[in-house]
Amino acid sequence: MNKNLTKEIVLHIFNVLGISRQNFISCISDDFLAKKKLIIQDDDGDISKTNIWSSKACVSNSIFKFLTADLEDGDFVLLIQMDEFMPFGIKYGPFDSYVRVYLTSKWINADIATQAKLLAGIEDLLSSVIKLDVLEDFDFLYSTLESFIVNE
Repeated sequence: MNKNLTKEIVLHIFNVLGISRQNFISCISDDFLAKKKLIIQDDDGDISKTNIWSSKACVSNSIFKFLTADLEDGDFVLLIQMDEFMPFGIKYGPFDSYVRVYLTSKWINADIATQAKLLAGIEDLLSSVIKLDVLEDFDFLYSTLESFIVNE
């Protein structure tokens, strides 16, 4: 797998959706900051709580759900789910970036063709006139986010 291409795909998706510390718009605006926090335990047993943002976009008859976490070490994680289809997990960090797909209750690495389809889908989504709204019910995405972080 081409790690440089993966990093560029991930970076482009994050930039398009406005996910970075310098650009607090779009998916990670204060409007979408969830009351619930992501609880992370490191290898030393230290526990930290980090912010998550939940949003959704309705396009035609489909709902796109976004759950974003700032891991506070330069890494961001984004989960994307359309309707009831499998979610994608995307991690961007200064040292590691990847795309995974949640299949049969586990995360698997997405190949370059799948990453390209995800990129094309995000581009198509954003070429539509979309408005982000708060995603209230994100229990499933939250549990998959926890498993995404644990299985890094």
